[in-house]
Amino acid sequence: MKSYINLGNLKQLLFIGHLFVTCFATAEQQQTTEQTFFKEPLTQYTKKCWHNTGGYNKGIKFFKDADGKDFVLKYQDTITAINETLAAQMRASVGVPANQVILLPKDTLFMGKSLQHTATLHTHAPGKAVRDSQNMPYYVDIQDGLSKKINLKSISENDDLCQNVAANLYDDNNDGSRANLFFAQEGNRFCAIDLGNSFHHAHSLVDKNSLPHDLLATKACSFVEKLRAKKLSPQQVTALQRVDETLDKLITHYPSHKIYDEWMNVAQQANYTYSPQRKEYIKKLVEYNCSEIQRLRPHIDCAIEAQKISYTLRSMAEPSKKAKRDFWHTMNS
Repeated sequence: MKSYINLGNLKQLLFIGHLFVTCFATAEQQQTTEQTFFKEPLTQYTKKCWHNTGGYNKGIKFFKDADGKDFVLKYQDTITAINETLAAQMRASVGVPANQVILLPKDTLFMGKSLQHTATLHTHAPGKAVRDSQNMPYYVDIQDGLSKKINLKSISENDDLCQNVAANLYDDNNDGSRANLFFAQEGNRFCAIDLGNSFHHAHSLVDKNSLPHDLLATKACSFVEKLRAKKLSPQQVTALQRVDETLDKLITHYPSHKIYDEWMNVAQQANYTYSPQRKEYIKKLVEYNCSEIQRLRPHIDCAIEAQKISYTLRSMAEPSKKAKRDFWHTMNS
C-alpha cells in the first residue's frame, strides 16, 4: 500500500461547505458546520471493481483516510462529472442517502491523478450493489423512477428508496439501476451512487425549443394518475407521501433558477464553458423538468386522497366484530 502524506495543494479544494461526509447524515447535520471531505493522510489500495470505462479497475482508484473512511476516485468526462457533482450536492442538501462527491478538475494535483483528465472523488457507499447482493430481504427496482408497479412496490419497502426515487425524478436521473444502488444489511439502508446521468437530456443535440417527452417525471405523471382507481396498501400510500415530502424539500432548496446557478458554478469549478445556446437549453430543460414535478405532485395527492376515501367507505360498509358476534349469537340461540 502506498501512502500519501502531503496534500497541502488540495486544502482549499477539499474544504466543502454544508457537505456532510457520512452517507446517511440528516439534513440538520449537514448544515451544522463546514467540514473537510477526508482526514489526511490518504492511503491508496487496490480492489476489484467493474467500471464502464472498459473493465475491472479501469478509471477507478480506491483510498482510505486517517479515520478509516473509504473513498473512490473516478475518471470521467467533464460534462458527466459536472452533472454528478451537482446531483450529489442537491441530495446532500435534503438528506437523501447517496454518496458524496467533489470535483477534481483536469489540472488538479491529486496522488497519481492524470492532469489531462477530469475526475470525481466519492465517499464509498456502505454495503454491496443491490445487483450483487445475495441476501436481499425483498426485490428492488427503481430504475424507471415511479412509472411501473415494481417501482411502487420497491419504495413501499424502505424509506431510503422513497427519497432516492424522488431525487431521481427531480433531476431526471434515468440510471438508478440495481448496480447503482448499494444495500447495507446493517440498518437495512440504501445508498445511491453514480449520479452522472442526472439531467442527461441537457447534452442531447436538440433545438432548445424541442423539449423531451420522456422525462421520468412525465412518465410518473401517467403512472400515478391511474393509481386513483387502484387499491393500494397502506405501505404504498405512505411511500407516495414520502416521495411527495422529499420533492417538496427539493423544490424548496433547489428551485429551477438555483439549479441552473449551481450548475454553472460547478461548471466554472471544472473550468468548462457551455456555449450560449447550450446554456439557454439547460435553463429551459431545468424549468421544464421542475414544471413536470409540479404537475406530478397533485396526481400523488389525488392518489393518496382516493385511497383514504376508499378506506373510509370500506370501514363504514364492513360490520364491526361486535355486530358479527351478536348476529351469530342470535342465529344460534
